[in-house]
Amino acid sequence: MDKTFGHATYGCMICCGPNNPWMMYDPLPIAISDFENQDVQAINSCSNRLTTVTSDFPSWWTDNSSIATATGRQINGVAVGTTNHNAQSQLMYWGDKEDSGGGDCPLDRPVVSAPTNVTPHIDSISPAQGPIGQTTNGVTISGRGFGASPTVNAGPNITVTYRSKTDTQIVANFAVSSSAAIGAQPVTVTTSGQNSDNSVNFTVGPRLDGISPPEGLVGNSVLVSLSGKGFGTNPTIIAPSGTTPSIQSSSDTQITATLTVSTSVSGGNQAIQVKNTQANVTSNSFNFFVQIPTTLVRSPDYGVNGLGPVNVLTNGNVVDINGQTVQSGVCGVYENIGYQLVDQRQPAQYIYGDYTLHEHFSNYSSTVQGQQVPPDQNNVIQISQTILDDIQLYGKFSPSCPGANDHEQFDQSYSLIVAGSTYPLTMVNTVSRGFFSGNGNVAITIKVP
Repeated sequence: MDKTFGHATYGCMICCGPNNPWMMYDPLPIAISDFENQDVQAINSCSNRLTTVTSDFPSWWTDNSSIATATGRQINGVAVGTTNHNAQSQLMYWGDKEDSGGGDCPLDRPVVSAPTNVTPHIDSISPAQGPIGQTTNGVTISGRGFGASPTVNAGPNITVTYRSKTDTQIVANFAVSSSAAIGAQPVTVTTSGQNSDNSVNFTVGPRLDGISPPEGLVGNSVLVSLSGKGFGTNPTIIAPSGTTPSIQSSSDTQITATLTVSTSVSGGNQAIQVKNTQANVTSNSFNFFVQIPTTLVRSPDYGVNGLGPVNVLTNGNVVDINGQTVQSGVCGVYENIGYQLVDQRQPAQYIYGDYTLHEHFSNYSSTVQGQQVPPDQNNVIQISQTILDDIQLYGKFSPSCPGANDHEQFDQSYSLIVAGSTYPLTMVNTVSRGFFSGNGNVAITIKVP
């Protein structure tokens, strides 16, 4: 109704029904062997608002059933490719508003169509991480719809070399550039021009190449250097329980740190990793071996199989294996024995560290009346000492000298003390030293093992 200057005219409009239908999703992406539901929408001719008219479209089909099929509004992906899906309405009124004085609203059965893109789908990738600047071999991408000649896109800094391809699996080598960013890189698969409907992440991680030294004595704080790439500007070191790292300095390629190894650690390989804290990504692991002391062995780097010459003195100096005078004015006999402390491995490896070497003496006998077993000794050893020196000395200070048949014999055993814990060593020596019928001599026999 229109009122103008007191005059009125009256008219009536008829709502014909929905107008200009179309597919809601155009194109409709579907992962192979999966389905998606489609809807049809139109404009309500009365309210001029959007309305869903899917229920008015009972007939659905596709142009190529080898690519996709239609079960009602459910469109099913059969094979990777592109086709159209279609729907036709029931016979009903369509069109815009009609004047009551005009013709009837049109009856029609319109058809609407939209492309269907059936795409590959990725289920998993394994392994899902590789180190920067290296090639991760045998990366397996599993899924469906890969076809016979799929391609993998892992970004500009990862070169993909294929080892095998099937419709459900791709095996490839991922060569990661040294300039790649640390973090997740999306990986997609393309088949017949169709990109996969999803992506999976392959994470470029920091690379830990080595730890030097690669081992250390239990109970010690070991200064180590970790080398690699992609550590970032503020890395952290991840170590097992009982091993506490403390970083002194760091760069993207090197970390200097102290690994403090508790005596609660049972020994053996401890997996060490570096975490790039900016990217929240952890490196591959590298083993740091915790050494448990087991015994002493005679050093092949001193004398003859660890034994120095027997030295008889009347008024001379006792000199250790490093050429340092430890006593002067001695009348007697002595011999240096060079030892190495070794660990639990087979073959055993040398141990260098800070500890106390405890000596215990037993089964003592002497030709000299009143002479007693030597007291236990604690020898403080520092990591800089590469060969342990045991000086077996029998004598007096000149001008006093031992008698022509003054000698003694005893068993000598060892234990190692570090950080309040004691580790018995298996070696037991039988030592005979002194003068025999006027001849000075020292004899050390390994009793155990």
